[in-house]
Amino acid sequence: AEGDLAKGDLVFAPTLRCAWGDAATVTVDAKALVKVPPTIPHAQAAHLGAAAAAAALLAGAVAGDVVLHLGGEGAVGQVAAQLCAARGVSLVSLVGADVADAEDAVEVLKNLGAVCAAPAAFARTPTFRGVVADLGAPSLLLVDAANIDAPAVNALLAAEGAAARRGALAAAHGVD
Repeated sequence: AEGDLAKGDLVFAPTLRCAWGDAATVTVDAKALVKVPPTIPHAQAAHLGAAAAAAALLAGAVAGDVVLHLGGEGAVGQVAAQLCAARGVSLVSLVGADVADAEDAVEVLKNLGAVCAAPAAFARTPTFRGVVADLGAPSLLLVDAANIDAPAVNALLAAEGAAARRGALAAAHGVD
């Protein structure tokens, strides 16, 4: 044991950056760990990583900002919806096309505080474009970068005024 940590304690490493691998053990400086109180159920403690990720992604978001989130159906997206609502940030969250029950995921995100939540296909509609344009220029875009047309997204973020944003959206690749 080091400090108040003992073998078998449930811990969280909020600053640890790693990748999945085959290692059976990991050596970490005890100062990088936070002991999870034994009164917190393991199922709840498992969400600490999602909460830390959402908080880090939204670190600069302040009241009045607009955040677009593609793939908001997961744990990080659910925490992001709550953080945005608490901060007065308008979150527009799109649910991935591969989600089994997209409508249920949309309702969860709306209930957690997303200003607008919809299946990803909705992003291609004039209604969605109008909603985003009415909210104002997005200040942050959270997205799985493997499936986007980066130049089109950059054009959208750089466009000034509702007409320019609508034009950038109209010119964007369909996966956007």
